[in-house]
Amino acid sequence: MKKLPNYVLVILIVLLVSALIFALFVRKKDHRNKYLAPTTHSDTDGSVSQNMLHGCDISHWNGQVNWTALKKTDITFLFIKATQGLTYVDPDFEENWTTARNYGFLRGAYHFYQPQNDPQLQAEHFLKTVELEKGDILPVLDIEISNGVSNETLSKDIGIWINTVKDKIGRYPIIYTDLYFWNAHIVDNYSQCPLWLAEWETSGKLYMPKGWVGEDWVFWQYSSTGTLSGIPSSKNRTDMDYFNGSLHALRHYTIR
Repeated sequence: MKKLPNYVLVILIVLLVSALIFALFVRKKDHRNKYLAPTTHSDTDGSVSQNMLHGCDISHWNGQVNWTALKKTDITFLFIKATQGLTYVDPDFEENWTTARNYGFLRGAYHFYQPQNDPQLQAEHFLKTVELEKGDILPVLDIEISNGVSNETLSKDIGIWINTVKDKIGRYPIIYTDLYFWNAHIVDNYSQCPLWLAEWETSGKLYMPKGWVGEDWVFWQYSSTGTLSGIPSSKNRTDMDYFNGSLHALRHYTIR
């Protein structure tokens, strides 16, 4: 057999090393993305199907809403900040909450969780502040900070908040979180709660936090920099959302 020229051997070695590096990278990526889930309503090019319902979430940071203008957009539902911690109430909550219903939007209220505060008292503060009515979207627990609280304590405490609200309304509340925070800090499984996933950078696929699998997301906050008619454009930081289904399906996640 003829001996291969040196330059051919070099090329073969480079190709072999490249193949090994590629294989290792893909394996590592697949392991990291254990909770990868394709979005049911994403088109083949990664764009989102128009069949999903559009929504947004608002607080006093968005400024004074022009409800007539907002009603002319394709927004179907709104998440409205209600409370935070033990005593805080968003300054615009009462007006936003009442007016959203008057204009025919499906509305939901959320509580921004403060880990250092008593979870049951936080839940009671939320329930006292928000007058839930038939047709309102289920309450939301916004959990995105740990403030140095241990993972075990944080996990146990949000369970107390969840169960306090569940005991009151007879349904599991929605959890708002993102993949990285949840996987780093929450050690218990709360996948019985509907998931509102925050993920602003995606190529048409979503990554599920541990506990949720497949296509378990119900709401998806896909942007934090949206601009909508009716919400002051100078802010240019409206949180934009999708619902993973039809209007009929959305009503399954409302107070009955």
